[in-house]
Amino acid sequence: MHNTDLLVWYYCLTTAKMFNELNEIKNRPRREMIETGVCISFPLKIGCKYEKGTKYPRDTSIVIRDSLVCKLSSTSEMLEIIHDFAANWNTEDVFILEMTVTGFDEGDVFNLYNNYDKTYFDVNNFLHLLIEQNSHLKWQPKILVFDVCPINMLILWSTTRGYANRVSLIAGSYFSDIFRSCLKTSHSCEGHLLYHLEEFRLNYHQLPFQISTINLLKHITFGREEKTELYHNLGDETKKLCIIINNENFPHNLKKKYMTSKTVENYEVALERHNFECRKFTNLKCSDMWETLSTLSEDESLKSYEALVVILISISQTIKNKDVIYGTDGEYITMNDLIVLFSDEYCESLKGKVKMLVIDGPRGEKIPANRSEEDQQGIKAISELFDTSVSHLKNMPNSFSLNVNTAFGNFVTGNCIPISLYDH
Repeated sequence: MHNTDLLVWYYCLTTAKMFNELNEIKNRPRREMIETGVCISFPLKIGCKYEKGTKYPRDTSIVIRDSLVCKLSSTSEMLEIIHDFAANWNTEDVFILEMTVTGFDEGDVFNLYNNYDKTYFDVNNFLHLLIEQNSHLKWQPKILVFDVCPINMLILWSTTRGYANRVSLIAGSYFSDIFRSCLKTSHSCEGHLLYHLEEFRLNYHQLPFQISTINLLKHITFGREEKTELYHNLGDETKKLCIIINNENFPHNLKKKYMTSKTVENYEVALERHNFECRKFTNLKCSDMWETLSTLSEDESLKSYEALVVILISISQTIKNKDVIYGTDGEYITMNDLIVLFSDEYCESLKGKVKMLVIDGPRGEKIPANRSEEDQQGIKAISELFDTSVSHLKNMPNSFSLNVNTAFGNFVTGNCIPISLYDH
């Protein structure tokens, strides 16, 4: 894209703020000079098009000569529509393209996603294809306007990329127990939910877990009576919904998950204590997971809820730098798909409300580096011992108990376990 006449604008739909990322204007006239322009818009929902002869509201030096509004679609379909519409354009017209996208930070990178098919939208690649298919646009002045739908969401992972999940045979996943403890004490401005989670993450070094706050503008508290612009108050009087999907059985290439029923109980008890309505699903295939969640995101009854918590207890991995969550059939959905699915623009019923995703499960086989090599070898040996299809509860004598203490945790089984020693 050398020697082009191009301007790219990004507008945040919630704050009305605008910024330029790419500005390579070469031969545009001064602001007081009037130009003609043609505009094609791809909003998420069909709206009114610009009338001929009116000034373009985002640049009043441009008078609209022609305009077209089409429903947002896939990249290839949009390029085809542009190609058909641009065939008879005057090369002196300013080409204006408007599109609604979803944007959020992933690490240090701000990425855009197509709200129609929830795929990553590469601006540079789109421009390359646009010029390749419409050579007369190469030297034509171009303005690309992206109306960005931000996402207000809290994402919690029970472990970090590449690492195993820490699970107790008695207490379920350690993270679900931490989550339950944090909800008990997140009642004030000073002690909101994120504050307590960060305290655990910083001080409880044997359990690394990940917290992602995507444009989270307000802290989350439970039990505060007064309302404030800085906090989401999820007291007992507010209506709240929790969806728990518990996947335990997987194909042979993925390890079976154990003790997930206790993990489910931890989340259910913690949230029902705060009057969440909990709906549980067990062993869903990938397609069933997606159908359940996409149907939920489009459900207008969500308007009556102030908060949604989606908990996925399953196996996850990172594939080509994308986080994925598996269904029981071995197929997966990506975290990016879920994030876009519950964006403010796509899930209007929860716009501006609390949206929380919790993924509880292993994301690999690695053990945190604070353990010695000897500890890690011991953990691997114990993991192989217990990761079998043979039940340790078969053919046991009366009054039998087995307690194995490792750096990874305690494995306890048998039919005679001193409860007082393992009270949790």
